[in-house]
Amino acid sequence: LSEYLFSEKPIPAHFPHRNRIVAGLSDGLLIVETGRKGGALLTAELAHSYDRDVMAVPGKIGEEFSAGCNYLIKSNQAALVESGEDIAQILGWDIDVKKSIPKKKLHELNGIPLEIYQLINKQHKMDFDTLSSELQIPPSELSMLLLSLELEGAIEALPGKHYRAL
Repeated sequence: LSEYLFSEKPIPAHFPHRNRIVAGLSDGLLIVETGRKGGALLTAELAHSYDRDVMAVPGKIGEEFSAGCNYLIKSNQAALVESGEDIAQILGWDIDVKKSIPKKKLHELNGIPLEIYQLINKQHKMDFDTLSSELQIPPSELSMLLLSLELEGAIEALPGKHYRAL
């Protein structure tokens, strides 16, 4: 979403303009992974200026692309998010997440989400780093896929960045 024409090539200088629009249209902003400097932190500032909720997924201490999320949480600029339920609570959604989101049927899963589900189900419980390593999926992409599977009711996030199949 941008004020630039579809035919224009994406260039880094245009990202803040796009993110300004995205932050303004959103109820809240969830940052899964970012460095200490970067566009996601600018987008978080924009979201704050629009009075939007800013949320962040904590990452490993010392990791370059966890530093931004950890900073936002530490400085109280973002709420810590560990599950889909956290997002619903922060955004003030008056729903019972576990009851209102039906478990996605296995035959509806396909591609990488199905691989993730099958691997977690086979091991009964898996941690984030093992999943990322075994599936060769970048942490930022894996975080989004896991959150999606959790919101669909296929998996559950456990303490210590562990996941189990439901």
